[in-house]
Amino acid sequence: MESVTFDTLTAAKTLEMAGFNDTQAEAMVKTINKAVNESVATKADLKVLDESVKGKFKALDESVQGKINVLDESVKGEFKAVRGEIKALELSMTIKLGTMQFATALFILGVGKFLFS
Repeated sequence: MESVTFDTLTAAKTLEMAGFNDTQAEAMVKTINKAVNESVATKADLKVLDESVKGKFKALDESVQGKINVLDESVKGEFKAVRGEIKALELSMTIKLGTMQFATALFILGVGKFLFS
């Protein structure tokens, strides 16, 4: 990990001008420098993080796209099956309607024969 540039000499002189003695200023600057370098992310750190996040999003995108494709194929299959069932029901209804029309015609013929004989 790279370290963050921190001007320790300027910081120590600023503390001394504010009333700190040399030892206090040096101790304070060392403490601040250590804290900054342990907790602040550098551009290199952010670049590594960026690449990691991009890789994870790419993997997630590929995974989701794969699942969408599987679901899409499943839905297409279901629609095809439903269309087949609708066609079968349509044929059945056509046959039943034709049968009812035929039976009605026979009934009318029978009633007509009965009435006019």
